Amino acid sequence: MKLQRVVNLKAYDKTYYKWLLSLPPTLVEQLGWSEGDELVGEARMGVLRIQRGATKAGSSGVTPVRRRRGPLT
Repeated sequence: MKLQRVVNLKAYDKTYYKWLLSLPPTLVEQLGWSEGDELVGEARMGVLRIQRGATKAGSSGVTPVRRRRGPLT
């Protein structure tokens, strides 16, 4: 896996960046994800948790992340 910073937009004298996380194809296949899936993420105590959002018709395509108490397991 690799974290990359790429230029998103250059406007006047300002440059805006976004971050891309590159995942190996085997991991994407194991998760059942496919190109174009909406993902939601949560950062807590130095851990990033990413999961696929809902894609039901009429929904925004995002499932709220349930908050937990205590350490992540």
